[in-house]
Amino acid sequence: MKFAPTTLAVLAMASSAPAQVPAWSASGEAAGHQFAKTLVVTGDLDGDGVGDVLVGAPRASFAGGSSGSVYALSGASGAELYRIDGAAGSELFGGALARIADVTGDGIDDWIVGASNASQGVARNGRVELRSGVDGGFVYALWGQEQFGYLGTAVAALGDTNGDGRADFLVSAPLVDSNGQDAGTVFLHSGLDGGLLRVHDGAAAGDSIGQGLVGLGDVSGDGLADYAIGAPFSNGGLGYVEAFSGATGTSLRVLSSTGVMGQIGFALARVTDRNGDTRDELAIGAPQDAFAAAGAGSVLIWDVASGGFPQSVFGQAGDELGTSVTELGDWNGDLTTDLLIGLAGGAGSARVYSGAGAGAAILATVAPEGTSGQLGAAVAGGFDVDGDGQHEILVGDPSDDGGGNDAGLVRAFSEHSLLGQALCFGDGTGTVCPCGNFGGLGEGCANSGGAGGVLEATGTPSVTQDDIRVFATGLRPGQSALLFVGATEVAGGSGTLFGDGLRCAGGQIQRLGVRSPDAQGAADWGPGLASQYGWSAGQTRVLQTWYRDTVASPCGTGFNLTSAFRIDLQP
Repeated sequence: MKFAPTTLAVLAMASSAPAQVPAWSASGEAAGHQFAKTLVVTGDLDGDGVGDVLVGAPRASFAGGSSGSVYALSGASGAELYRIDGAAGSELFGGALARIADVTGDGIDDWIVGASNASQGVARNGRVELRSGVDGGFVYALWGQEQFGYLGTAVAALGDTNGDGRADFLVSAPLVDSNGQDAGTVFLHSGLDGGLLRVHDGAAAGDSIGQGLVGLGDVSGDGLADYAIGAPFSNGGLGYVEAFSGATGTSLRVLSSTGVMGQIGFALARVTDRNGDTRDELAIGAPQDAFAAAGAGSVLIWDVASGGFPQSVFGQAGDELGTSVTELGDWNGDLTTDLLIGLAGGAGSARVYSGAGAGAAILATVAPEGTSGQLGAAVAGGFDVDGDGQHEILVGDPSDDGGGNDAGLVRAFSEHSLLGQALCFGDGTGTVCPCGNFGGLGEGCANSGGAGGVLEATGTPSVTQDDIRVFATGLRPGQSALLFVGATEVAGGSGTLFGDGLRCAGGQIQRLGVRSPDAQGAADWGPGLASQYGWSAGQTRVLQTWYRDTVASPCGTGFNLTSAFRIDLQP
């Protein structure tokens, strides 16, 4: 696993949504590994107070071709905590992953992994394992009973369904010939010991049930956890989703395709109550939904208790929105949990949608770059790196070629930089701009373009790594921009009047070079700034960009400044 705090390509990929900032990235160790085919945010494995990440690379070859591996990564930095490999025999270990509440009694959440291509006695019956969250240690395994049944194609953890105080889990074998060829079967198992609690068979040949699995919490009101099963390829690819009582296994409600909703149930995710009835809802991805346009796709928020739809999201023609979906926590600070949705159209992408309102607004977009192929095939969220209450996101691309053909890549993003502290805003929250020329939220004072310049930085504060990159946006295209750095904040970070803007970098000043902003008003500097300018650990650096605005600057001075950024350097 190759770890990189950030790269220029990441920022270029994110340029369509300036509010998002890359935090770290990690790539597969060799071509063909399909690293980040699956992603799960889990509990705090390393004790740093931040949720960590499980990443599946089902075609990793450490035990032979396509034996598969699962990596545990630090949610704070992306650094590898441990790696668990599958056995020889093209097992596809890591092709399905789920976090499960602590069943081993050590206080750390555990995880479930599928190896759907594994064989024991017969070909491709498949295997599922429960693993310790602490170090990935083996707890127990379950094997499929039917040849080419592919047990472990999907897995999902639930709450307690049988009253023993431990979380239980679902496992699918979608090609089991239960009620006809490839009708499929889903098994409910006890988390405590793996014992079989219940079986759900597909109703007809070709249903292939269990491609989507999810725990719902208690939606039936009986105090035990319920669940849902998706069959996106049933009925000629129209699909359906069915919710079940965890206590009895009886059907609670069925949502079938209307005839245009292709592959309904391809992706499923539990979401926090949207309609105020205190019961959680279900996000349902249908990437071939043609309601809005051909191949547009959709994600519907389904209230299983009432059958209503408190929220819906539709793509545009060819988007294939809904190939993956997760609830990520509060992205934009409005105290509402938001959605992260993958789109399979083209080279793939991912979008953050607001959890507020019946029709969700787009908050951010992660767009593909040249080496991408399946960006957004896996998404995950709900971990908070810096404790500000606004959660970060993960986007996987198992076909990324940066580490070799289909090596795979996962990237973490935040709605703000995790490297240091942004300051010196011209949005009215600090010093008043020189002529009332307020910029937007988080921007510098407004320029002749009607908005303010923004300075952001990515990388790590380590002078040894020396990987800090500084990016200015909202400048005036083609007019000179100078990055300068000081040792102190001016006016406590609120700044003092200077030209059409506010100056926040004070003390001994260093000039880090002049750039000519591109047609979008963007410029960048670094890496290698620490070595080039003699920075050392323990120092504070306050960075800001001065830029010309000579045509019609609001206050008539002909120049302005971006917001500023503070970094406390480390060894």
